[in-house]
Amino acid sequence: MATYVMSDIHGLWDKFEKMMNLLNLKDNDKVYFLGDVIDRGADGIKILQYILNDPHFTLLMGNHEYMMYQALEEGKGKLEINMEYIQWVLNGAQPTIDAFLELEESRQQKLFSTIK
Repeated sequence: MATYVMSDIHGLWDKFEKMMNLLNLKDNDKVYFLGDVIDRGADGIKILQYILNDPHFTLLMGNHEYMMYQALEEGKGKLEINMEYIQWVLNGAQPTIDAFLELEESRQQKLFSTIK
């Protein structure tokens, strides 16, 4: 069993995918993500969903996931313009927000409940 630690992926799917290919995970391997898998890059939501749906992976909430959580919590699971939302946008959230809004509402709610 191998254990790996990663952080600060920031929505860069190509780099994330290359790393997963290099690791070539076995059944009992574990990868811990120390947060900041979203924002800045275009594929943060895609990476977040991938991580949350794979038993090899454990995500610890970073400040970017926390900002997302705060913005969604303030809007009761929906994105509304408020102080938390503005703070998140100022820290590179726009690509994540765009991808989040493309999801069906049920997937948005599932993602929100999973990052809580």
